[in-house]
This record gives sequence, C-alpha cells and structure tokens, in this order.
Amino acid sequence: MVKNAVLGLALVAASAGAARADGLITIRRPPEPGPVPTPLAVVYHRVQVSVRDQTATTKIDQVFRNPNNRVLEGTYIFPLPEDSAISEFVLYVDGKPQKGELLDRDRARRIYEDIVRSQKDPALLEYVGRDAFQANVFPIPARGDTRIELSYSQLLRHDAGLTAYRYPLNTEKFSSKPLEEVSIVVDLATTRPLANVYSPSHEVDVARRSDREARVSFERRNVRPDRDFFLYFGTTAEGPGLSVASHRRPGEDGTFLLLVMPNQEAAAPVAKDVVFVVDTSGSMAENRKMAQAQRALRQCLGRLRPQDRFGIVAFATDARPFREALAPADEATLREADRFVAALEARGGTAIEESLASALRMVADGGSRPAYVVFMTDGQPTIGERDPDRLLARVREQVRPHVRVFVLGVGEDLNTTLLDRLADDHRGAREYVTGAEEVEGKISAFYDKIAFPVLTDLRLEVVGLETSDVYPRRLPDLFRGQQLAVLGRYRGPVGEGGARAVRLTGNVGGTARTYVVEGNFGGASVGADLLPRLWAVRKIGYLMEEIRLRGETPEVKGEVVRLSKQYGVMTPYTSYLVVEEGARPQVGLDGRTRGGPTAPTGPGGDAWRRFADGAASAPATGAPVPAEAARELRSSGAGGIRAGEALDKLKEAKAEALEEMEKDERIRAVARTVGTKTFYKQGDAWVDSEWKAGLEEKSVTAFSDEYLALVAATPELGQYFALGERLTVVHGGKAYKVVPA
Repeated sequence: MVKNAVLGLALVAASAGAARADGLITIRRPPEPGPVPTPLAVVYHRVQVSVRDQTATTKIDQVFRNPNNRVLEGTYIFPLPEDSAISEFVLYVDGKPQKGELLDRDRARRIYEDIVRSQKDPALLEYVGRDAFQANVFPIPARGDTRIELSYSQLLRHDAGLTAYRYPLNTEKFSSKPLEEVSIVVDLATTRPLANVYSPSHEVDVARRSDREARVSFERRNVRPDRDFFLYFGTTAEGPGLSVASHRRPGEDGTFLLLVMPNQEAAAPVAKDVVFVVDTSGSMAENRKMAQAQRALRQCLGRLRPQDRFGIVAFATDARPFREALAPADEATLREADRFVAALEARGGTAIEESLASALRMVADGGSRPAYVVFMTDGQPTIGERDPDRLLARVREQVRPHVRVFVLGVGEDLNTTLLDRLADDHRGAREYVTGAEEVEGKISAFYDKIAFPVLTDLRLEVVGLETSDVYPRRLPDLFRGQQLAVLGRYRGPVGEGGARAVRLTGNVGGTARTYVVEGNFGGASVGADLLPRLWAVRKIGYLMEEIRLRGETPEVKGEVVRLSKQYGVMTPYTSYLVVEEGARPQVGLDGRTRGGPTAPTGPGGDAWRRFADGAASAPATGAPVPAEAARELRSSGAGGIRAGEALDKLKEAKAEALEEMEKDERIRAVARTVGTKTFYKQGDAWVDSEWKAGLEEKSVTAFSDEYLALVAATPELGQYFALGERLTVVHGGKAYKVVPA
C-alpha cells in the first residue's frame, strides 16, 4: 500500500483483491463480499538523500490514506533500483518495524508475472530483471492514514567524470489520482571540489553551500510523476569541471551531454571591458523606469574591478557618451561616472543606431580582453536607421570577434526580433522586463551574467568522432557560478570500451587553455536515455527561433515536424496530434495529415500557445491571420516577448519544458514517451514512432507464456509492454505487435 520506497507508490485497489503501485500490495485477507474498495491516496511522498562521494543513503517517508470503512491487510513488494547495493532497509508500519526479505530477481520475476497474469495488467513488466523487497503491511486503518518509512544505502556509479544517482519516481501508471506532494532533497558532500550538478530529468534548485557541498531540491504538488529522478554530479581538482554523459543505440548516431562548470577556487579574475548603453527617451519616465535604471547602473559600476574598463552611452534623440573612450575603473573615474548617471533625464526619441555605433567604437580595439556591450531600451528605433535588417547589418560591420552584445528590453513596445537577433548574432543573451516587474533587480541580475568571465571563445572537440547538431550553436563565454550544458550528436567507430577524449579550448585573460576529459561513447551512461529527447527539444527550439526571426522555409519546417514526431515534442506544427473528444482526425505514422494544426490546449500547451499567439495567429481567437500581420506579431510587442520566452525553455533543453508539455492529459492521451521511444495512439493501440511498412513483424498474445518469456529474455521490452495490452514496438529491427487474448 505504498509506492515503492524507491519509486514512491500510489495504491490502486483492484477487483482481484490487490492494490498496485510501482511497488505493490496484495490483499492477504480479502474483505467480505461487497463493493470494490476505493483506491488509497498518497498524502505525501518525501525523499531525503545523503550523498558522500559515491555512497548514497536514501530515506523515504510516505503517508497513504484509506478512504474505505474497512481495515486492510496486505503484503508489500517493491522493485529495487538496478544499481542498488542495499546495506540497510527499514520499513515501519504504525510505528513498528516490519520484517521483510530481499527477493532475488528470479523470485521477484515470478511474483511480477503472477500478478501480471491474474490482473491482466502489464505495468509491472517494467521491473522484470530487478531484485525486490517484500514485507507485511498491517493495519491499513479504515478512514485513516498509514505512514511508511524506508531507508537504504547504495554505491553510486562513476563514469567519465560524473557520478550518477537515480531514484525511480515513475508512479503515473499506477496512481488513481495525482499525488498531493512529492519532494526530493539531495545533500551532496565531496572530498574534492564539487563542479557540475545537473538533473536531466527534473527541474531542480541547486544551492551551493561551499565548494564541496550542495543541496539539490525538487518539489511539486498535485502531480503524477512519470519519470525516474536522475542527478549527475562531478568533481574537479583544477580548471573548469568537465563531465560527459552519452547515449548510443547499436547502429545509430549517439547523443552526448557535456557539462562545464568553473572551479570556484581556481577561477582568477579576468580583466574585461563593459559599455552600458542606456535608453533615456521620454518613455523611460513612465513607471519610474528611469530612476530604477539609474540605481541599477550605479550598482553595476560599483561592482567593477580595478583592472576593468568601462563606458556609458546614454541615448535619446542622440547618443551622449560619458567619455569618448573606455575609462579605467578607478575610484576617481567611478565618482565622475556616478554624477553622470545621476544627471540623466528621460526625454526625446530613440536613436538606437547611433548609440550602438558609439559603444562599438569604444570596444573595437580591446585586444585580448573580453568586451561586453549591455544594451537597454524600452522602445523601437525612431531616429536614424529604422529598418531592422539594415540596422543589424550595420552592427555586424562594426562588431569585432571579441565583443558580446547583451540586451535588456523594458516594457512591451519593443521590436523583439531586432533585439533577439542583436543578442543571438553576437553571442550574448537577452532578457525582458514587462508589466510591474522591477527594472532595477533585473538589470542587477543581468549584470551577474557577465561580472566574472572565466573562459572565453570556447571550442569543443570529441577526438576521433564526428560531431554534429551541437547546441548551443556557438558556445557562450563561461562565467563564474554558471554551468554550461552542451548537447550534440556524434557518429563514428569508438572501439572496445568506447573511450574518447573530449577537448575544450578557450582563452583565459588572453592565454589559450585546453582542458580534456575522457568520455565513454560506446553505450549509455546512467540515466542517459533522456539525452536524445533533450537534444531534440533543444534543436527544435533553435529551429523554431530561426523560423520566428528569419521566416519559415520548407526544409526547416520539415525538420521540426520530423523531430517532433520522432521524439514526442509538441510544436505548433504537430499539435494536431492532440485530439479533443474525437473532434479532429490527425496525422498518421505515414506522415500524411488529415486536418490542420492547432496549438495544444490546457496547461501543457501554454508555451506553444504563447508561441502561436506571438508568431502566426491572433491571440484572442487563435484564428489564422494574414502573413504580414503574423510577421508583425512575431517581431514586436507582447506576442514577440511571449514567443521568445517559450522558445528559451526549449533552447536550454530544461526538464521544465518536458514537464509543461507532458502534464496536459489530452496530449498524454495520444502521445507517450518511454525511454528513447515515442508512441502514438492509433485507434485503441499504441504504435512506436519508428514503425514503418515492410518491417518484419511478430504477433504476440498479451499475458501468454510466450509474451512473458519474451520480456524475461529481453527486459528492455518490459518498459514498452507496460503501456498496455495493445501496442506495436520496434526493437532489434523487428516489430512486435502485442494483441489481447
């Protein structure tokens, strides 16, 4: 009656007298004849993990509520994670420890198979090939709560600079209702300096307490967890921390993840040049924007180091620089700059071209020093060159390779295409402040991104392998406290063991540096089956950004559709896969469409609806609009800002983007991702997106001896068969078609 300690458990009562979850409880004393008991609900599921180098201790605390008017008694069984080395496992029921026993995988498999046969439910097939733990659970009080606490220890696997922790959290298929609370807190402590900390599966908060300690937390309410929780962390002795994870299926291109994190102790200050370009046009007087910008500028000036140089360009009807050339960040000059900032007034037009030209002249001859132009505006160009394409071309003529352009847009009367391309073309970033948001706080946080450069002009090479589709397309500079995650594809022979050197080259204060880490590119790292989908999400984000900023082409649109269907990533072009109460026919796996695309509805479609509203449809109705109007929505105003924010989630390939897409029940009704595969509902069956006509096909009757023997021989099939008793899955070049008895 619990979710497995390892998986968390949501009890579902069954007509055959069993309750199931990722762990399961079979009722030992079936109740007297009467209605089937109402499923138990999980009140909360809390996980506390303590990691010391490669040893992890996991403690689980769960409360289950029995809504029935009868006491239940049962046997609790839960599958153990594949990488566990149990040293302690304690289960408490009603305040008393319950004795249990470990089951080896053969005994566990027989138990799983018996339940699969009797309940006609394939969900437990996912755990064939694992050990299990079994214990009595009594009492499960009527109309009351039962609390279960478990703990276990394990030795974590270390590979290619990364240590991986896994907590199986896939409860969706067993839960009758969303869990009220789910939380995971991981306390990390390492003997060497802690570098990369990254979860490919969940959006986590990482609080670094020292260079060797960190707390990682994840919390959600009213959710159905459907992915195991994975956490990677790495350590380093000197230079930036480099870590590699990879995934490759036989005969296919592979996917790699490179994590880069500066060593907090080793990172020495790098002298830099910064020019602040500040809009002082009349509209900046609204909502105290000018006063906030002045306070924020003073903060940024106060954080310059003595070896830095700086400039200020205020612009309205014309550009007014603090000085014509870069100034040293000494005390006397900073006091003078403070007086310049204090005297700024909001009035006049918006001369973007002249202001950028003035700033770029200052940093044109900076030599080896990294140079940053921080451009802040609340409007569109009204003086000088107004055409975005010509303005961008003139900026490109003046920007030198060592210069980065960062953009902060204030308000909604903005040409977002112009501002986004300014940042994108020149290896910077952009941020928008809208509505009632405070300008001061945003500018200060924005400056944090460039305050402490560590490594610039990054270049990446996997020695002996061909890499492609690497994202970010152009690697950004590396700053203190920031982690860089690079996703890409690779091909080529890797030989026995799959070891390859990953080489990262960059500049530190004008001196070239090279850092090397060895990665395993021959198979799959722990938790790496998420990497191909994260890579696809990131590539789709960049392709959609290309469409938004530069217009649609058949080739780019076609690639978006192909990736979307293969990896189950919803986009405006493939959202017609969502069926609302049978109202719309959709695309077949042959690629032929029947009906036009519409943006997903419900919470899971929020990001793409924002994109559609900003890119190609009228926000109020979702109806198509003329191409010229669509371009205008893409390029300016609130629609452009929303579109850019939605795409940022995809370009950064955060787990949050997957969460948002997957929480819409209507999407989940027709599309599911399991491991590296995506399945679509065709009639009443799930069909693998890799299926195509002409594949050798084997028909297997669900729950038959042949069916169970197939899973026992190839446990990987279990996770796919767990979708249901009607499906087609492609594995090893063959299509297995599961049909009901």
